[in-house]
Amino acid sequence: MATPLWAQQSVRLCQQFSQGDFGQRVNDCIASLPATGGIGDATGFGSADIRQNTTIAITKDNVQLRLPPARIIHSGVAIAVNANHVDIGGAGNATVLKMAGRQASNCNARLDNYSVCSITVATTRAVDNLKIHDLEIDGNAPEQGAVNGFAIQSNTANFPLSTFEFYNLYLHDHKRGGASAGGNEIQTGVSRTGKGRIHHVTCRNHSCAIVFGDDIEITDNQAFNSDDDAFGAVGGPGWMVNRITLANNQVDGTTEASCYRLVNGRNSTITGNRCKNPNFDGVTVDDNGTGPGNYTTDTTIAENNIVAPGRNGITIQGQRITVTDNTVINCSIDGIAVNDNSANVRVERNTVNACNGPGEKYGLKVGSSPRNRVTDVWFVNNSSGDDQARPTQVYGLYVGGANSTRIYAIGNNFQGNVAGGYIFAAGTQQLADGNCVNQLCQQDDRVRDRPTFKSSRSFYPAAQMPARPSSGAVKPPAK
Repeated sequence: MATPLWAQQSVRLCQQFSQGDFGQRVNDCIASLPATGGIGDATGFGSADIRQNTTIAITKDNVQLRLPPARIIHSGVAIAVNANHVDIGGAGNATVLKMAGRQASNCNARLDNYSVCSITVATTRAVDNLKIHDLEIDGNAPEQGAVNGFAIQSNTANFPLSTFEFYNLYLHDHKRGGASAGGNEIQTGVSRTGKGRIHHVTCRNHSCAIVFGDDIEITDNQAFNSDDDAFGAVGGPGWMVNRITLANNQVDGTTEASCYRLVNGRNSTITGNRCKNPNFDGVTVDDNGTGPGNYTTDTTIAENNIVAPGRNGITIQGQRITVTDNTVINCSIDGIAVNDNSANVRVERNTVNACNGPGEKYGLKVGSSPRNRVTDVWFVNNSSGDDQARPTQVYGLYVGGANSTRIYAIGNNFQGNVAGGYIFAAGTQQLADGNCVNQLCQQDDRVRDRPTFKSSRSFYPAAQMPARPSSGAVKPPAK
């Protein structure tokens, strides 16, 4: 990787600038750098608490800002970045940007409600190549009347952020008051944001990272007690978020929404994540309710571990979705649910155990409303059962909805469910083959005649059927 330009340029020691508060002295320090950029070194301010009233405004390209190992208490926006090739770093948790009283103005004019921010990005121009790392940002302040709070925020319609990296950060408590309180610890706004990495970030008491854009990796992060979706990527009416990676993250508790969410996504992966005790789903993949053309498509959900979700383990509303090798335990409603307008979904080698909330509970489920369809869904080689002393999971697989069509259950293992292994309660053109239910395995096609079909080949080309278990190939589990 090429050496950044700031590393090839001058160094200024910011403590040598004596006029004004900390923010003003750092601004003067950066302003003294040559036009080609350089390093503003503020580490010499020491470790005592610092009061900051003036926003550090970085408008010069090729600047590295080194923050001191101190708690910097800022009453307005701490840092505003409107330049390219900027690197902002601290001394790990020894460097704390601490939000103080009410900010003088709304840090995001695009939002309807008053907002507070610690770091804002791209408010007056596009920003390319930004790094923020090795510091703590603390939003825990007296009630400010705001309803949106952010640690790092970029959300201006005409000024995208691209090629960014946020890492080694501890972000917390930017939740603000009011029933409609929103915001996120990290938010990269508008559709043209792209080429970013968010990794090794820990968040507490607020939604951790929500991105709007393409080619963004969110990996190896932790979130605790998130008040909204902990990690997510969100598209909007008429545009998608593309090539999003959510991998190897950990979420422990959400008071609202899901651990991981992808809205209007395409060519994305949600893999190797852990989720415990979300108020809603472990993983939600859906659209924004704007109709055809906005579905999540061509996405893989694999090897995630989800424990005790408040609703479903995984909820799918999309097309060409692969759900494989996930584990869901103790869900409140359904383990894996495939819902309205979904098509070409493959659910394979997943393990669902003991969905135990109130009402009807199913390990695997297909559901559709009267106006919408679910078509071409394959449930292959999954385990969906209940090993509790008093089972609560009603069916291993439930297929409902009059518009459900071409739903296939092949070689699944349904053990210990209250009412039975699987049921096609509604829909047409269904096939169940080679499944095991409570130690008894099928060895032949069982076709739901809706309206009348004599075999799978009568409604689906034989060449497109998966290899069916031969006699003796599917065995009941060992006792």
